[in-house]
Amino acid sequence: MSDTSAPASSVRLHDIDALRAFAMLLGIGLHAALAYGGTPWLAVDPTQDEFFRWFFEAVHGFRMHLFFFVSGFFTMLLWRRRGLNSLLIQRFQRVGVPFLLGFFLLVPAMQWVTVWSAENVPDQLPTQTFGKSELVEAIRKRDTAAVQRLVGSGADVDKADPQFGIPPLSWAALLGEVDSARMLLDAGADVNVRARDGTRPLHSAMFLGRPRVVELLLQRGADPEAIGGRGETPRDVANTDTRITFVLATRVGVSAFDLFNVRNRRKECLAILDQYLEQQGQSWLHPVRDQVKKWRAQYREWISSSRWQVKLSFTGPKVHLILSPQFAHLWFLWDLCWFLLFFALAIMVIWYLPLPRWFGYLILPRFRLLWLIPLTMLPQMFMGAFANTIGPDTAIGVIPMPHLLAFYGIFFFAGAAYYDSNDEQRRLGRWWFLWLPLAAWAFWQAKQTLGDVVVSGFWQVLYAWAMIFGLMGFFYQILSREYRLVRYLSDTSYWLYLTHLPLVVMVQAYIRGWDYSPWQKFLIVCGTVTGSLLIVYHFLVRPTYIGVILNGPRRKKEPSASKPAAEDAPSSTPTRPEVSAPQAV
Repeated sequence: MSDTSAPASSVRLHDIDALRAFAMLLGIGLHAALAYGGTPWLAVDPTQDEFFRWFFEAVHGFRMHLFFFVSGFFTMLLWRRRGLNSLLIQRFQRVGVPFLLGFFLLVPAMQWVTVWSAENVPDQLPTQTFGKSELVEAIRKRDTAAVQRLVGSGADVDKADPQFGIPPLSWAALLGEVDSARMLLDAGADVNVRARDGTRPLHSAMFLGRPRVVELLLQRGADPEAIGGRGETPRDVANTDTRITFVLATRVGVSAFDLFNVRNRRKECLAILDQYLEQQGQSWLHPVRDQVKKWRAQYREWISSSRWQVKLSFTGPKVHLILSPQFAHLWFLWDLCWFLLFFALAIMVIWYLPLPRWFGYLILPRFRLLWLIPLTMLPQMFMGAFANTIGPDTAIGVIPMPHLLAFYGIFFFAGAAYYDSNDEQRRLGRWWFLWLPLAAWAFWQAKQTLGDVVVSGFWQVLYAWAMIFGLMGFFYQILSREYRLVRYLSDTSYWLYLTHLPLVVMVQAYIRGWDYSPWQKFLIVCGTVTGSLLIVYHFLVRPTYIGVILNGPRRKKEPSASKPAAEDAPSSTPTRPEVSAPQAV
């Protein structure tokens, strides 16, 4: 099956090729940052910096969306240029073969590195010295007179303690010191002040069940639906498992005596919160939120049910086809295989129908967000069904999570539609200098509303699309012509991303005992892994058949975007020019 409307000229779209490489190379920085941002990871480092959590969430919120958008673009390009049979053969070589090799080589390497990292924790880890906040120390000692003296002398009532990053009011709420909390509020303390982990004083009061403090905070204007750093509401923290409560409370120095009868105290706090909400009334979004929560709970139960458990061997345990990790970071190649199957089926159906190319023009009009955002919101509503985060879930099972497959599928087929739009003038990213600030604002709003599935989901979707449109325009402005270094990095990006993760975890685990800052360790991880893999690629991969698999046959010279190949005859059908197939991952 071939396509008679193939492009006339064979040129390389350097900006889109670089954009694909950018999305892949960001993955190295993303995985390197995980050890230093307080996120659960395979090799957590004792030195932490909040910046790396923000960096991870900012990158995770758009990176794979962008990758699948560009992949859809290249898939449509290859079909229009070569036909379905050639597309499937090329994709098997560039996607299927690396996936199979990675499954049998890289996945076992990841399993070994994970075990090695867990078993090789240094006996002495670097320690951090912290100063002390005199006001916080007075609250922790329950010295009300000292609190009154310090507040009266002008102490900063919102300054968090350096060790745990907990503000004075949150400490008072955590310990149930209602008199100290009242003095702080009278002195101008922010009733919704954030701790380092994003929680507010009301979270602290609900966490250990402090009903008198809960009443005081609500009277002074505390937000009853405030969102913590991990998307938790005050109601959520009041439902924390008691064993986890004991671990977290003792970690910050709360005595076991303060945990006595915490379950009943929490029930009293929840009753106060419910009464307050009933008196204040509920917003029009509450029925929507409640319905979405029911759907998410049902979906979570369906996903995690035993119906998906099977035995893959006679002696081994049962494996959950959806939740059991099988592919590690190679899951994106597995998802691409699914999208290629759907694409081929769609092509075989559409081929025999007299449909015009209107599909391609859905992505260009100014009103595109009016249908892209609602469509993307449908699977977005089920993101974070197990834990609220910025960005999509990660599916590493044999069967991809349906909501995640649908979510990334929207970006993949939107990219395919964009190729068919014949956007020679690059209207999609023309206003990149407005799209990128809009994306930054949307990300901030998503962080502030994390935990509200509807509102935060809207901002996360807007952030992803704004980043895609903005980066498409920005890269066209700066990389629309060929640069040898950028071209070389584009060629190496596929190899670097496929092979980097075991080395990243190994280096993170090896240097976590070093008394360096998180920034120094982050740069060591990125530099060591990237540098070593570049050397291997240049001398052992690029000249070999592995390089052909990853990047296609090397060409001595390719036509530029400004000069079509002389041997290609002109075509009367307007089409997008071709980017070199080897880069169409």
